[in-house]
Amino acid sequence: MDERSPPEVHNSYLGGGRSPEPQVTWVSPRRTASVASAFCSRNAQTYVLHRLLVATKIAFDELRLAKYVIVEVPPKAVGGFEHSLLKLVQKILALGPQVAILVLPAARQQAHTMMWVNRWNRLELAPFSFQRTCSCQLGRAVAGLHATIYLARSYGSVGEYATCGSIPTTGITGQAALQVLAGAVADLVTPLWDTTSELVGEFGVPWNHLGGGTTLPPGDH
Repeated sequence: MDERSPPEVHNSYLGGGRSPEPQVTWVSPRRTASVASAFCSRNAQTYVLHRLLVATKIAFDELRLAKYVIVEVPPKAVGGFEHSLLKLVQKILALGPQVAILVLPAARQQAHTMMWVNRWNRLELAPFSFQRTCSCQLGRAVAGLHATIYLARSYGSVGEYATCGSIPTTGITGQAALQVLAGAVADLVTPLWDTTSELVGEFGVPWNHLGGGTTLPPGDH
């Protein structure tokens, strides 16, 4: 990638022809970029994770406008990935937004080890550590599902989202992964958004983090 070229970004606004400041920025691989569509009635902008990681010489000044930057990161990565992610996180935090990182092992096949997450937690300069929780505790978007989620963030209290005693789900569909991630985002930004409101996007279903057990329509995920 040419670092002089800006990373891809798509903005979805509150409506009414206005272009307000983005409240939430969603950063993820392409396969989960559509999670932001669940929040199109809110103000959100999206970036492809890889494009931000390699654009080391770009200041990302537009991220100053966001209150939260939520990042979804695959559980498996090349050696040294944690250092690249740390540089990105440090840059974002210096701009002002709060940062949360989500890792959903069950969404990827053959992701039984969490090597880069373990290495991240040992980094001396890491601004926060990963804690393990469950989709029944964070988001609660799919009733009866117990997908492990690793969460690290710059705000909130450690242990706010507990683990559970159920056997973790080891593999979930792409549709369920989108539901789990969208529900998690809804929980993570509740200080900003009215938690009694439904989050409705192009999926055409309500995303209420209080536990609706909704399902996504068929599609390519």
